[in-house]
Amino acid sequence: MHEISLTAAFKEIDLGAWEGLSVAEVQDRFPGAYEKRGQDLEHFRPPGGESFGDLAARTVPALLELAERGDGPLLIVAHAGVNRVILSRLLHRPLQRLLEIPQDTCAVNVLRPGLHGWEVAALNLRNLFLPIHPISTTQQGDTR
Repeated sequence: MHEISLTAAFKEIDLGAWEGLSVAEVQDRFPGAYEKRGQDLEHFRPPGGESFGDLAARTVPALLELAERGDGPLLIVAHAGVNRVILSRLLHRPLQRLLEIPQDTCAVNVLRPGLHGWEVAALNLRNLFLPIHPISTTQQGDTR
């Protein structure tokens, strides 16, 4: 049976005071801040939030820890920001360019161990059939 677990390290970037706001609302409520973020994606933090550098610092070590366990294939379902910082680090790209990495809704990235650590084997694959076997969803207290 496959184990499913939620890992806080893979939550999407925390936008703090910007959470839930449109770009126009951010620009209206925080004049000049959205543009500053665009100039320094790696380090800029919205008030009470995190930068993409912060996001990379929490996600990449968590990925490597899970991958090093060697328990077989690993599937991580995450948002585009999480995916992009992980891919940026593995592709040795600056975080300032992370938005150039395509991440379509429901796309799949494939990572594998290489000669010099983890590498990106496929990027932004879409319309795939992945042979994922059903798992038991019965939990304690469930009467199914």
